[in-house]
This record gives sequence, structure tokens and C-alpha cells, in this order.
Amino acid sequence: MSEKDRGFDLRDIGREMRREFDRIRADYQRAFGQNEVGQDADATEAVGGPSDGALVHDLPHGVRERIARLKDLVERQNTLLTRFTTPPLLFAVVIDVRRREKDEDSTAVILFNGRPIEVLLPTVVKAELVPGDVVKVSPRTYQIVDVVEPMTIGSVATVKRVIDPRLVEVRSGSNESVVLSGRFGEKIEQGSRVVLDSSNSIVVCNLGMGDESFLFSGETNISWDDIGGLDEPKQQLREALELPYQHPDLFAYYSYKVPSGFLIFGPPGCGKTLLSKAIVTSIRNTHDAASTSTAFIYVKGPEVLSKFVGVAEELIRQLFDMGRAHKRKHGYPAVLCIDECEALLNARGSGRSSDVDRTIVPTFLAEMDGLDDKSVIVVLLTNRPDMLDEAVVRDGRVDVKVEIPRPTKEDASNIFRIHSAGVPLHKVTQDEIIAFAVEELFSDKHALYEIQRKSGTPTQFTLGHMASGAMIKGVVERSKSLALQRDRKAGSKTGVTAEDVRIAVKEKLIENIHLAPVGSVIKFTEDFQEDVLKIKTLKQVRA
Repeated sequence: MSEKDRGFDLRDIGREMRREFDRIRADYQRAFGQNEVGQDADATEAVGGPSDGALVHDLPHGVRERIARLKDLVERQNTLLTRFTTPPLLFAVVIDVRRREKDEDSTAVILFNGRPIEVLLPTVVKAELVPGDVVKVSPRTYQIVDVVEPMTIGSVATVKRVIDPRLVEVRSGSNESVVLSGRFGEKIEQGSRVVLDSSNSIVVCNLGMGDESFLFSGETNISWDDIGGLDEPKQQLREALELPYQHPDLFAYYSYKVPSGFLIFGPPGCGKTLLSKAIVTSIRNTHDAASTSTAFIYVKGPEVLSKFVGVAEELIRQLFDMGRAHKRKHGYPAVLCIDECEALLNARGSGRSSDVDRTIVPTFLAEMDGLDDKSVIVVLLTNRPDMLDEAVVRDGRVDVKVEIPRPTKEDASNIFRIHSAGVPLHKVTQDEIIAFAVEELFSDKHALYEIQRKSGTPTQFTLGHMASGAMIKGVVERSKSLALQRDRKAGSKTGVTAEDVRIAVKEKLIENIHLAPVGSVIKFTEDFQEDVLKIKTLKQVRA
């Protein structure tokens, strides 16, 4: 690194100047003797050089280089002193540009420390200066010196209402205010997320419509037909999402109003999330593909929660604002799907959560009550409907409540058929392997509980009675894994056998011996609850 690049410390430069000066004096003494050098003033004169320059030319070459270096150090010192003593420039935001007939009379209104200041408009920046620009100003006169790139740092707010091209009403947490739209006047919409300047007076950046991380714009490739069973919930969702646009005259004839809220509940793994994926495909098949990127908003309840007060409430408002913006732009309602909604909409006063439910639930209810124009269809998914606040699921807000039951033998057959499609089989047809799998799943030999009854004959609670679509898919996948491992060792390609399915079901039984939910057993006994004498687990039966 060269000496010029060693830094800008004035102390280092001063020390180096003294060393160079001492070396010059020593060189003078060696070259001319003490009398020639004279006092310090003579050496100083040598540094500056006499008027005719004769003395400098008589110096040895090394001394001339030291004098040149000393001059360079003095220049660097003067440069640094100038920089250190120059007052710093301040940053301000332009909120208005007032152009007049005479250019010299044009002014700009800048915002500095929350105070509006009107200054003359410099000629150098007059052409490009617009409201919202960030400028450097003199600390003495506040005159504009230069225009800089906008700094997109500050508070984030959501646009509640566009008043006019210059003013917007924004909301940040529980606070609302009117601010200037700056350079984004024509681009800001209701529901847009914007960044405000340090004084929260003007928009300096437009982040767009809501948090796009909750927008599902991909393909799921899951249709209604890909879901085994669940005929009733599929039909009810189709009535809300598809049929009003396929048969508008018929719906108008009966004045049928599409429900604004759905509650889909049931045991884990029985198809609730799969239904949400089918909703995406349904929207894409019903409407123009170009308009569907904002039509499905998917969020999980825990994702909304925050340790900071007001953040969850603000996000709920943003989600509904995104749906309303979609309706205004494309003419049909967006679907807001909230999975695991019990984490977000817990019953108030239940003692199962902190005090956040006192503000989150009312915020959600207020947004639901504002859906008279059916701009958002809310779909709530949960396996704990008992934990939801009663005000959330009452009629008028959530009109359709659909329970997703565990699959019956018929449903299990349909689900096995869907997941076994294309699977190579060995010495058995697909119908035969499906019938065998269902029989194994619901067989008494795979019982988890024995329910002893007063009437005498015990009833078996089998693996099939706690089965789900996810479990059935797992049986198919495990069967394929067993066949694959066997063929890999033998170097052949045979296919899945009935024995593979039997082993897969047996393994599922072993996995679930200690996981059988008591709630499923109680629900299983609802039809003969008064006849129940005692419930024994599988270990007790085998003992």
C-alpha cells in the first residue's frame, strides 16, 4: 500500500511531516554545513524555495525528493482540514414543487425534521425534481445542493383510503393518519403497503399490495376428482366457487347468495388441506388465468401471530384488503383460506391463550362483518372446532359448516384407487388389491380397542376406524417400498403383491398402537354410548 493510501489521520501526517523536515535539515548539514543551513527559517525558505529557485536546483537529488514529499504532505493535510471543517449536508424530502412563469421564482417545499421549509428551486435540479425526492440541503441556508437516491427506510403502513392523487389515509397498527403520496400518487391503491419517511409525513416507497408471501400463484394439479369421498363438502364449495359463474341466470332466478364463510373441520389427514388445493384448481378453471394470481390467499393461523401488540391485527386487515383489491380489479371474490385457524381465532376467555385473543378475534369479526359485497370468501380449516370463538362461527359469518369424517370402507376404496393408479401389480388386479387392502385395514385382527357392551357382543375398534386419507396413502407408499426393495435385491421387476399390502397395514398398526386418539374412540361409540360397559386397549385384549 502506498503512503497516500495509508489513511487520513492528521496525527500520522503531522508526525511524517516532522520526520521529513528533520531529514531535510540533516541533508542540508551534510551538503552545506551548519552555516549554509542557517536557522529553521532558512530551511523553511528552502521548502518553499527562493524566488529564483537557484537554491533548490543546487540541492542533491535526494533532498529535492524529500521537499516534494513534504509539499505533498502539506497538501494532504490542508485537504483533510478542509474536509473536517466543512459543515455536513442534511437530508430532506421534497413534498411540493411550485413552478412559476419565471424560473428564478420557482420554489420547492422540503420537509426537514418534520418542518416544511420553502426554498428556491436550483437550476441544476429543476427539471427532474418531483415530490417524494430525497435531497441534500445546506445546514446554513437549507438550499438544495443535490438530489440523491430515495432511501427506502422507515415505518411501514397500509393504505386505508386514497383521498386524491396527493393524499392517502394510512394505517399502522392502531394509528391512522393522512400523508402525502409523493411520487406514487397514481400507483397507490387501497390496501397497498407503503414506507413512510422518518417524520411519517410522505410515502417514499410503494411495496405493493399486501404481503405476497400469502398469495398462492402456483399450480396444485389437484382437482375435485382427485379427492376420494368428501362428496358433500366438495359440492358445497363448488356451489360457492364455480356454479355462480357457470349458471348465473339460474342463481339470479333464485336470488341465491353465495356464503361468505366456510368452516371445514375434521380429524387430521382426512383431506382438509387437500380441499384447499382443489380450490386453487377450481378458481383457475373457472376464471381467466391472468386474474387468478391474487385470487387465493392461503395462511396458517400461527403465521399471523406475533409477540408485538398490533402486528397480528394489522396483518388480518391486510389479508382482507388484498381480497377486496382483487374483487375491485377482477370482479369476482378472492378466497381467504386460514389453515389451523384455532391458533388465531381461539375462544375469548377460555384461558387457553394469552390476552391477544381479546384484540385479534374482534379484528377478524370486524373484517368479516364488512364483507357485504362478498369480496372475500373465508374458508376456515381446523381439527379442533371446539376451540374456536362462538362469534366467529355463528351463522351470518360462517354459514356453511362441513365436517370431514374419517373414511368409510367405500371412501377408503376410492382413496386406495386414486393412490394406486399406475402402480405395477403382481398376479393381482387393481380391484382385487384394493378390496384386499380395505379388508385388511378394517379387519378385527388389526383392532386397537375392544369395546365391551352390556348387550353382550364386544365391538372392535380397528385400524380402519382411525384411518385417514394420509394413512391410506402411506400404506400404498410402504407397499411400493417393500416391492422395490425386494426387486432391487433380486434384480427383477415384479410389482406390488397382496403380501406387501398385508405387511404395510401391519406396520401401520404397530405405529399407531400408542397413538390411537381417545376422541376417535368416543366418537365411534356415539351411536351405542349407553350400551358401553368397558373399553380395553389392544394389550388388554391380547393378555
